[in-house]
Amino acid sequence: NGLLNYHRCVPTGKRRYFCDICGKTFAQYLIHHIRILTGEKPYHCDATFSQCSKLTIHKSVHTGENPHHHELCSKTFSRKEHLTLHKCIYSGEKPCRYGIC
Repeated sequence: NGLLNYHRCVPTGKRRYFCDICGKTFAQYLIHHIRILTGEKPYHCDATFSQCSKLTIHKSVHTGENPHHHELCSKTFSRKEHLTLHKCIYSGEKPCRYGIC
């Protein structure tokens, strides 16, 4: 059902896709938006996900795979963002989004 709505999108110039459910426009990722609105989650692994990439990230929980390696200490991480945060220990960087730190 969500995919049907995806194919009914109307070109709108710079933001090419128009959601005919809520009226928002998108440059990309309309299908993700439609799945949020409709609750469609076609990718699953006991848990269900609206995006294939989220399932791929989740699979590392089951496999124990840690493909992201820190070259200085050889510690491994399942997610790239965890490696990035770990590297801050060595660089002294404080990646606080809100400017509080």
